[in-house]
Amino acid sequence: MAEDVSKDIRENKNTKVTQKIFDLASKFDVRLVCTLDAFCDYCREIEESGEDKGPLYKWTKDVITNPEKKIKHSKSFAFYKGNNQIYEKALAEALYSDLRKLLKLEIIKDVKLYDNDLKSNPQPPKKYFVDKI
Repeated sequence: MAEDVSKDIRENKNTKVTQKIFDLASKFDVRLVCTLDAFCDYCREIEESGEDKGPLYKWTKDVITNPEKKIKHSKSFAFYKGNNQIYEKALAEALYSDLRKLLKLEIIKDVKLYDNDLKSNPQPPKKYFVDKI
């Protein structure tokens, strides 16, 4: 997604382009969440809880502190149903279908459909599974 459009979405600004995306979210009763914001929230929750700072935390922390990756993920969004990142397959597929229409109109640059199977989703690289001495 273009940086200016991403910024407008994150600031909840209504423009000709963002309104199409907001309308889509409303149609499916989902909300947009910026990937970078979700990563920052996740790291903050782990840090505040004092929980184990395992591989996923280390990988995510590296992403949000890397300037290039920070820019990349500030232009990436996910749709949440309430506070859930995972929802019914039928909803995900219908939303994906409508998002592909926005892709064809070049309103968005890419669209991906993920499931909750760990094997088909990005996992922390092996280097994050080893504690640094």
